[in-house]
Amino acid sequence: MSDDPRNETKSQSKEGSGWNPETQSRTGRPVVRVVGIGASAGGLDAFRGLFEHMPSNSGLAFVVILHLPVGRKSMLAEILGRWTKMPVTEAAHNVRLEANIVYVPPPHAIVTLRDGRLHIRMPDPDAPRQYRPIDVFFDSLASALRENAVGVVLSGTGSDGALGLKAIRLFGGLTIAQGVDGTGPQYSEMPEGAIAAGVVDLVAPVEDIPAHILRLAGLPSPDAAPAGVPVEEDHDGRLKLCEVLHKQVGHDFSGYREKTFMRRVQRRMNLTGVKVFRDYIALVEADRGEALLLLRDLLIRVTSFFRDNEAFTVLKNLVMPRLFAGKGPANSVRIWVPGCATGEEAYSLAMLVCEHMDGIEAPPKVQILATDIDEPAIVSARLGRYPESLLQGLSVERKARFFNKVETGYAVSREIRDLCMFSSHSIVRDPPFSRMDMISCRNLLIYMDIDLQSDVIPAFHYSLVPGGILMLGISESTSRHDDLFEPLDKAARIFVRKTVESPRFAFPDPREAASPFRPYTGTRAHRPVEHDGGQRSADAPEPSVFITSTRRLPMGNFFEMIGAARRKLSEYLSSSETAQLRENLTGAQEQLQVLREERETALEELRSANEELRSVNEEFQSTNEELETSKEELQSVNEELHTVNARLTEKVDELDQTNSDLRNLLDSTQIATIFLDRHLIIRSFTPAVSAIYRLIPSDQGRPLSDIVGHIRHSGLADDVNQVLASLQPLERRVTRDDGQAHYLMRILPYRSPDSTVSGVVVTFLDVTTIVEAELHHQLLIEELNHRVRNMLTVVIALATQTLRRVGTLEEFSTTFLGRVHALAASYTLLSAENWSSISLRDLIVEETKPYALQDRANITIDGAEIRLTPAGGLALGMAVHELATNAVKYGALSVPEGIVSISWRVEGEAAKQSLVLNWNERGGPPVAPPSQRGFGTTIIKRGLAHELDGVANIDFRAEGVAAALTIPMGVDVFVKPSC
Repeated sequence: MSDDPRNETKSQSKEGSGWNPETQSRTGRPVVRVVGIGASAGGLDAFRGLFEHMPSNSGLAFVVILHLPVGRKSMLAEILGRWTKMPVTEAAHNVRLEANIVYVPPPHAIVTLRDGRLHIRMPDPDAPRQYRPIDVFFDSLASALRENAVGVVLSGTGSDGALGLKAIRLFGGLTIAQGVDGTGPQYSEMPEGAIAAGVVDLVAPVEDIPAHILRLAGLPSPDAAPAGVPVEEDHDGRLKLCEVLHKQVGHDFSGYREKTFMRRVQRRMNLTGVKVFRDYIALVEADRGEALLLLRDLLIRVTSFFRDNEAFTVLKNLVMPRLFAGKGPANSVRIWVPGCATGEEAYSLAMLVCEHMDGIEAPPKVQILATDIDEPAIVSARLGRYPESLLQGLSVERKARFFNKVETGYAVSREIRDLCMFSSHSIVRDPPFSRMDMISCRNLLIYMDIDLQSDVIPAFHYSLVPGGILMLGISESTSRHDDLFEPLDKAARIFVRKTVESPRFAFPDPREAASPFRPYTGTRAHRPVEHDGGQRSADAPEPSVFITSTRRLPMGNFFEMIGAARRKLSEYLSSSETAQLRENLTGAQEQLQVLREERETALEELRSANEELRSVNEEFQSTNEELETSKEELQSVNEELHTVNARLTEKVDELDQTNSDLRNLLDSTQIATIFLDRHLIIRSFTPAVSAIYRLIPSDQGRPLSDIVGHIRHSGLADDVNQVLASLQPLERRVTRDDGQAHYLMRILPYRSPDSTVSGVVVTFLDVTTIVEAELHHQLLIEELNHRVRNMLTVVIALATQTLRRVGTLEEFSTTFLGRVHALAASYTLLSAENWSSISLRDLIVEETKPYALQDRANITIDGAEIRLTPAGGLALGMAVHELATNAVKYGALSVPEGIVSISWRVEGEAAKQSLVLNWNERGGPPVAPPSQRGFGTTIIKRGLAHELDGVANIDFRAEGVAAALTIPMGVDVFVKPSC
C-alpha cells in the first residue's frame, strides 16, 4: 500500500491539469509530448493496429522500441511507413524530436532522452547485462518530460517495460498496456506483467489506444464529479461498488476512508471516460480487468527511500541505539514493516541497521519482515531493482554501498537484501506477528476508518515486545489507545509499547474470505474468563447457571457469610427479635437497593458522558486526520506551485538570457536598428543608430519625427507607410549629410507572436566600403580602357614602324614580337603590383633575362632601389629592350665573352634631381657608328623625351656601345626617390 497521501495529488496531476500535445520546456521552446511504444514478439501486428488508427496531425512524437534478435537487420522504419501518413525516420544520435514524426532507433541500441534529444549508444558486448531497452528509454522519458511522458507496452514476451512504466507513473505521466481481446496481443506476457505490477493507468485493445491518448488531451479535474449523481454523495453506490469489488478481487474496501476511496474511483472514471457513477459500477462488475486496475489505484504505492528525513534522523539517533542495546550474537532484532509497497521503506530501514551495526563488534541477528496485500508490489520488492530516477534522494555514499548498477537502473546489494524478507500478509485479516522489536507502519492507517484503526493498533501492541517501538506516519497517532502506547518522539510519530496486558481479540478463521479493511464482524476484544470456585461463561448464548461438585450454586463470599450468620443467629435470637432483625435488615436492604440504583444511575450518566467525550474525541481525531490529509494535499499543491514557480523563474531567466544574447548580437554586428510601431513611435534601438539619429535611451516612446537625423532622406514616413500597406520589405540607399558614409536602409514588417503586423524594423547597413569599392572598381575599368587604348596605339605604331624598316617578313616577325614581349613583361610586373608602381631593378632583370648566361655573369646590374610609375616603367622597359636586342645582334651579347654593365644613380640637387642610367658594353666585336639612325634608337630617344621628359645619349665606341639615359625625377615618373 501507499506511504503518504500527499503524493496522491501528484499521481493525479495528469487528470487534474489535462494535457495538450505541446507544452513549454525549460528552454522556452515548445517541447513535443513524446509517446514511447515498446514491444517484442508479435509487436508488428500491434504497431499496425496502433498507427493505422493514429491521426497524422496528433501533435505527438513517437519513439518505437522493438526487441530484435542479435544480428538481425531492422526494416521497421520501412514497414511502419506503410501504415501511417506520418514521416517515419531512423533515429540518429542527438536528433531533436519533432511533432508528428515516428522515430525508430537502430537495432539493439540503448536509447535515452535528454533535453528533447535522443541519445543513442550501443551496449558493451562484454558487459554482463540483461537487455531491457524499453525500461531504459521509459525511465529517461519519465525523467525528461515528467507528466508529459506517455508509455505504451504492446505485445511481447518477458518483463521489459514494467519498471519503465513505474517511473513514468510516479512522475505523473500516462501509462497504457495492450489489453487482451479477440485479436491480440499475440504474446501477452509483457503487457500482463506491467498490469500485474500495478503500474498501468489504462488497459485497452490496441486499436482503441490512439483514441484514449487523444481523448485524455481534454481530461477534466479529478475532483470534478462527472455528469449524473455526484459520487461523493452516493453512499449506497459506494457500498455497492465495495460489494462488487469484493466479488471480483476478493477484498472488501468498505472500511477504506470514504473520501480517499471516492477520489481513487473518480480517477478511474476519468481515465475510462465513464461519466456516471452507476455506469462505472456496472463496468467494474462486468470487467475484472478494470476491477484489478481500481484495486491497484486503491493500493496506492507512492513511496521513496528515506522519505521524511527528519523521522529517519530520529530513528538513527534515538531508536537504533535502543533496539540494539544489550544485545549480542545470541539475540535478535526483529522489525516488521506492514504495507511495505515496493520495498523502499524496508530497504531504507535495512540501510540504517547496517550503518548502525558498523560500530558494533558483535552485532545481533537482524530480521526485517516486510508485508503487503499487494502481491505484485511484493514481487517487485523482492526483485529489488529500481530506476535511477527513484534513487535521486540518496546520498552518493549510500548509493555506492547499498546498490549495484545494472542495465535498467540499480539493484539492491546482498548486504541489505539478506536482511529483508517479503511476504503477502494483511494486518487485519491475518494473525499478527509476535516478538517484534519495532513496527514501522507509516501512512497506512490514514486510509482506514476509525473502527478499523481501533482493531489494528491493539494488534500492534500484541506484536511488540515490552518497550517495543511503533512508528506511524506524520498524520497518524495512537491517541485513542493511550493505555497501550506512550510517545517517544511526538514530532516523528514514534511510540513505545507500554508494559500492560494486550486486549484479547479473536483471530479470524483462515478459511473465510476475509477483507483487508473489514475482515470480519463481531466482537474484536474480549475480557479474560474469570475463575471463582468454577469457570464462568464469558459469552453464553443461552440462559445457564454454574453448579459446583457439591451441587450448590456458587454465590460468592458475601452470600456465604450471610448463610453462615443465619444459621448461627437462629440459635440465640427469639422469634420477636428475629422479626425485628428481619425488619431492620429489610430496611437496610431497601436503603442499599436505593443506593445501588443511585450508584447505577450515576455510573450510567458517567458512562454516557464518557461515551459522549469519546465520541467527541473520535470526531476531533477524525477531523484532525482530515485536516492532516487536507494539509498534505495543500502541501502537495504548494509543492506543485513551487515547481511551477521554479519553472517560471527558469523561463524568465532564459528569456533574460535570450534578450541579452539578442542585444549582444545586435551590438556586435554594428547594424543600426530602430523598432517603430505603426505610428512611427520609437520602441527600441541599437547604439549604432547614434551615427544616423541623435537618439538617447530616454527617446523610447517618442515619435521618430521629433529626432534630428543625419541622412539625406526625407521620405522615411512614406516608406514606412508603404511597407505597412504592402507588407513587403523595402530597400533604399541613403547617404549621411557629410557624404562620408553610405547606408543600405531596409524596412521590414514587425510581426507579433500572433503573426499580426504591429510596426516596422528599420535597419541601416553601413555600405560605405562597398560604395568606395564600387567607385574604385569604376575607376579601374576606366583606367583599363584607357591603357588598352594606349597599348593598342603603341602596338600599332610599333608594327607600322617595324614594317617600314625591315626587309623580310621573318625579320618583321622576330623584331615585332620581341618588342611586344617587352611591353608584356612590363605589364606583367605592373599587374603584380596592382599598377601602383614598379621596381627599376625588377624591370631591367625581366627585360634582360632572356640573354643572361647560366655559367657566368655576362650582364651586371647595380643601383639603389627606385620605384617607377606605370608610365615610367613602360617607357624605360622599352628602352632597355631596344638596347638589349641591339647588343644581341651587333654588340657584346652577340659573342659568349661579351659583357654588359648596367648601373644607375641619382644626380643633382634635391629640387632638380635626375636619374642617370648607364649601359656599357665591352668584349664584343668592334662597333662602328651606323650610317643612319635605326628605329630602335628612335624608340629610345623619342620614348624618353615624350613619356619621361628625358634625354638618351648613345655613343657607338669601338669597344662597345655606351648609352646614358637621363630622366628628371618628377612625380609622373618616380614614386619614391632613393639615394
